Amino acid sequence: MANLKESSFWEEGIYQWETSDPVLGGENGIDNVPTRQLANRTKWLKDNKLDKSATAASADLAKKAQVADKLSKARNVGGVAFDGSADIDLPGVNKPGNQNTSGNAATASYAAQIAARKIGGVIFNAKTDIDLPGVNIKGNQDTSGNAATASKLQAACKIGDVQFDGTADIDLPGVNKPGNQNTSGNAATASYAAQIAARKIGGVIFNAKTDIDLPGVNIKGNQDTSGNAATATKLQTICRINGVPFDGSANINATPAGAIQFFAMETAPVGWLKANGAEVSRTLYANLFAAIGTTFGAGDEKTTFNLPDLRGEFLRGWDDGRAIDNGRILGSWQIGTPISHDDTYGIESFNPTNMCRDVREYGDNWNFDYWPEGFYTAPYGGVMKTYWNGFFTMTRPRNIALLACIKI
Repeated sequence: MANLKESSFWEEGIYQWETSDPVLGGENGIDNVPTRQLANRTKWLKDNKLDKSATAASADLAKKAQVADKLSKARNVGGVAFDGSADIDLPGVNKPGNQNTSGNAATASYAAQIAARKIGGVIFNAKTDIDLPGVNIKGNQDTSGNAATASKLQAACKIGDVQFDGTADIDLPGVNKPGNQNTSGNAATASYAAQIAARKIGGVIFNAKTDIDLPGVNIKGNQDTSGNAATATKLQTICRINGVPFDGSANINATPAGAIQFFAMETAPVGWLKANGAEVSRTLYANLFAAIGTTFGAGDEKTTFNLPDLRGEFLRGWDDGRAIDNGRILGSWQIGTPISHDDTYGIESFNPTNMCRDVREYGDNWNFDYWPEGFYTAPYGGVMKTYWNGFFTMTRPRNIALLACIKI
């Protein structure tokens, strides 16, 4: 248990405990602040020999003594009267004055002979370089003793109350080894500063007790963001990237949503989806939904829509009124069309049962009833295959399989 430390100082006010204050004792604890302030006042009154008979006016004067807002007698500062009640301007310091700048004082290259001075015993007027004996040339200085490479001080001195003469290392209690320094109070783990120690940050009172907001930092303020500030979020002049307007305020897609592209890999790259007929969110892929809508399927007709399914398909240009592929609408699917070719091979993709004829089997050979330019079917390996007598029906050219994707 220890007594409060008293200082002879008139406290302007006595701190009031708040309901939010923590219970905290010790030298710097918040619980001892009001008591210490009263003790400081008492000691100040005692030191200034003010007894109970002191008048209120004397006490008031005593309080103001250390916080005077005006000097009883004005003083001259740079020739200008100053009593502490207002700022002053000093001619020749913060405003033009009557100082004499005639001559070549501002650009003087050497001093007149009358103003020359000696440096190390050598006349110097700034007109030419000089050599100083014992500095940059040999001189008559006394280098006896161990001055240049001294390993010991002539007179030992104290560092942190520990004798030090340079002959050996020393330990300082409280620096590199434990000492008797006073670590009472919450100095080491203080979570906030007492009100008396609070400071302003960006004009906002901060005592580490709570977070603060700084106008113009983490909340809107009156800062000027004109010009090309280092953190500008928008370009003053809009430019175009691949024909798309860009001002830096939002991302852009140089490739428009809904574009189809093939990739030589099994997964869709970033910004693309597999064109596999999947049902996807209208919200998550809003740009794509705005571009293709429900052309390839309405999903659940509320929150989803379908992607085009290009798996295993050849692409064909939309007729769009040319009258080559009449009746087609954008995104519609079409069955393959047989094309005649001189050959006699079986095909699986077409099975016009209304054109089938009888088939007779002779050993490993198939023998078809003849029907000019007709279609025939027969079982082969458990699968019904269709044959064209005299001509081969071809619907698939040579090709290579790639991954079809759509831009989101």
